[in-house]
Amino acid sequence: MKITKVEIFGFGKFKDKTIELNTSSHLIFGGNEAGKSSLYNFIKYIFFGIEKGTKTRRDFKPKNTPSLYGGRITFDTADHKQVTLTRLNNQKDGIKANVPLVQLPSGLTGQDQLLHDLIKPLTKALFIDVYSFQQEQLADLNKLSTQELQETLMSIASSGSQRLFQEKAALMNQNRELFTKNGNKPAINQTMNKLLEIDQVISEKEKHESRYHAASQRLLDLEQHVIDKKHIREELLDLRRQCLNQIEHFDTYDKYKELLTLYTKENIKNSTPLTSDVDCLTKYYQEWLTLQNEIKYIKKQQDHSEEALLHEGSQAFVFYQKNKEQLTEIIEAYPLVTEIKGKLTVAKGRLLATNTQIDDLQKQWGFDPSVPPKEILEQERDEIRQINHKFEALALEEEQLIEDINHLYRTNSFLQQQLIEKESNTVATVPIENNHNKSLFFVLSSLSLAIIIFVSTTGSVRQVSLLLLLVISLIISVVLRKKHRKSKNKDELFSKEEHTLTNNLLDNQHKIKTLEEQQKLLPNKKQALSLEMSRFVQRLNLGNLDNLIDVIRFSDKPQEFNHLLAEKNRLVDNIATLESELIAYQQKAKLAQDWVPLANLDVINQLEAITEFSHSMEKYERENADVTLSTINERLRVNDCQQKELTERAAPYLKKYDLDHLTAVPTFLEKNKKLNLMQEKIAYYTEILTPVFDLEDQIDKKNIHASLTILNQKLTLLKEEIDADHYQETQLKASVDDLIRNGTLAEAYQKRSLLMNELTELASQWLSNKLEDQLFSELILEMSDQTLPQLLEKTSTYLSLLTSHNYSKIELLEDDTLSIINKDGMAFRPLDLSTGTKDQLFMALRLAFITSKTPSSSPIIIDDGWLHYDNERKNNLLDLLNKEVAPFYQIIILTSDTAIYDYYHKNRLAITTLD
Repeated sequence: MKITKVEIFGFGKFKDKTIELNTSSHLIFGGNEAGKSSLYNFIKYIFFGIEKGTKTRRDFKPKNTPSLYGGRITFDTADHKQVTLTRLNNQKDGIKANVPLVQLPSGLTGQDQLLHDLIKPLTKALFIDVYSFQQEQLADLNKLSTQELQETLMSIASSGSQRLFQEKAALMNQNRELFTKNGNKPAINQTMNKLLEIDQVISEKEKHESRYHAASQRLLDLEQHVIDKKHIREELLDLRRQCLNQIEHFDTYDKYKELLTLYTKENIKNSTPLTSDVDCLTKYYQEWLTLQNEIKYIKKQQDHSEEALLHEGSQAFVFYQKNKEQLTEIIEAYPLVTEIKGKLTVAKGRLLATNTQIDDLQKQWGFDPSVPPKEILEQERDEIRQINHKFEALALEEEQLIEDINHLYRTNSFLQQQLIEKESNTVATVPIENNHNKSLFFVLSSLSLAIIIFVSTTGSVRQVSLLLLLVISLIISVVLRKKHRKSKNKDELFSKEEHTLTNNLLDNQHKIKTLEEQQKLLPNKKQALSLEMSRFVQRLNLGNLDNLIDVIRFSDKPQEFNHLLAEKNRLVDNIATLESELIAYQQKAKLAQDWVPLANLDVINQLEAITEFSHSMEKYERENADVTLSTINERLRVNDCQQKELTERAAPYLKKYDLDHLTAVPTFLEKNKKLNLMQEKIAYYTEILTPVFDLEDQIDKKNIHASLTILNQKLTLLKEEIDADHYQETQLKASVDDLIRNGTLAEAYQKRSLLMNELTELASQWLSNKLEDQLFSELILEMSDQTLPQLLEKTSTYLSLLTSHNYSKIELLEDDTLSIINKDGMAFRPLDLSTGTKDQLFMALRLAFITSKTPSSSPIIIDDGWLHYDNERKNNLLDLLNKEVAPFYQIIILTSDTAIYDYYHKNRLAITTLD
């Protein structure tokens, strides 16, 4: 159980205070008089009842608002979340004073029993002694002896608190105050001594008063004997009066039995009807009898009228008169038949149009009526869209490929043209070179001439020729160098451009080849999509809808085709129904086929012919026939209908009393009348005879007379015995009067009885205490053998954490004492430990006991528990609580210790500060 919220209406210094609690670990911090102990007591009072203030108990009733004394706690259990518990000191808002009001999230409410079921096995004692930690509990450890300390620790290990051995010691002290073997002061010893003294007094007085007691007892026995005999005499007199009364009424009894036998036989044959049923049957029979008499009279008139008509020779009219009702029914059906005929014509027209539409859809889309197409649902439409997207993507891909291929072909043509142009330009440069060669030839010729002149001449001419020779050589050198450079540049330029164009052309041709290969794959993709489309169409029975355009455009055609098929089936059924109705009327019309020419006529014309025949018969009736025959037939028909209707109304009553017809009603009523008379007589006799006889038994008159004789004899004998007892009673009274004493023996008996009662109570209390003491001893022994080893193992772990691993193990010795082992392997008695280590051992034992119980019955509440601890021990204990215990059990710490506050603040744990 974990507390999630505390709402204080009024308690101590608190008023309208709400505290939200963390279900793992929560610190309530406040200084002195901040209300920490008040909050602890509020939780205790709300769960286990508000206690009044006494000299030793604080009163938490608010001074200013005493009517608002109490509050509400919200808590969670293993099975329920957000359970609210409200308790007030006085009755308010429908909540009884100091009675818990528990409400579950489901709306279910309850009081003490529901609260007990939710928090069990938690009790007030467990809450205080086991789940609450307070400073005074720890301080008491230093006042204990070795034996007391061992017993206290064993008590904690056994029950989670110190109270086990305290209770055991208290019981032993109480028993020593009640009884000791050779003592005189204990209460049982004193009472036993008083009993011995009073027994001696009684023994002495009984010797003197034994004759008195014997006489008194005989007198009492005799008086009771006389009273018993008088009671018997009264009973015998009552029986005698009863016998005389039975003899007086026996003739009436014989009549009663005879009548009852006859009534039983008749009642078995005929069940007694209800009065209301008898009245209804009588009424129905009288009405039926009246109609029957009238029908007999009408039939006589009818026979006379028919003889007259037959004598006159009008057999057609006789047929008309006998079947007038059926003919009228046929004639009156003419509008309905006409309507049916019209509906049939319309239905056939619609069927023809529907068949035409179905044929058109069959021809256009190939739908098969024997395997109708399935409706294209949204899922199929999604499939269509996906296939369509694939087709569109494929078409776009094909279009893009064609465009790319055409572009590459155009580029290829352009490159080829450029390459051809480059080759043409190369050929055109040859004449230019020839011109250069001619110029070079001219220069060389000039050089040769200059050389000849230089060789053949002397002087200034030779110098001029030399100069000319140098100039010509220079010109030749320049021309040759320039020619070589131009030729080289042109060759390089032409070679590079040609190479680029060739590479581009080859690259284009490779791209064209790649795209054309991709283009060749498109038919396969189209075929795969067409196959997918074909499967889709085949799966939905879509006939000739073999392409996406048709499916998308005419996706409603399958639904329309199915609708037309359903309409066709409906029309066929409707036509069959209408035709069967017309055939039924044709069958009815055959009634008049001997008197009306109906052959080769449809049903409409047949009805018209019957109508014409009926009109002619009506005319004949007006002119020639006796009008009374028609009236007689009508009266007869009406009476027959009334008689049938009357029989139908009476049918439930006839069936109920097993009557075949209304004609059996008179006999039934006569029998019922006799049974009623017999029943009245039986009731009269029963009223007279019930006080006299037991009508369930068979009674014989001879037995009554014999019983009367025996009773008279017993009464005579009993009177004689009573008279003799009265005489003996008179003598005993005189003897008792002589033996009367002062009553001291009776007083002694009374004192002895009181002492015995007192001794019984004291002995019962002594025995109860003894049994409880044995129970505690057995509990300790059982804990030592079973639970204690596992508990000490967990305690060892906790003690190691609390002492920074200075003490690592706790062992249970053979004499049921504890031994604490330190990290060096040395063993210590609990008494040898320091005060702080004793406290830590105490805490480890209690926490181990609590955590061994799952699930937790209560939060662990610590009220200023370790103010004397140093910071290291506080941190060790807080680490143990928050890391080992808090994940499974709620911990609420109420303290004014700032070191604990700093720990919670540092570790970002829940804190509530009280003002």
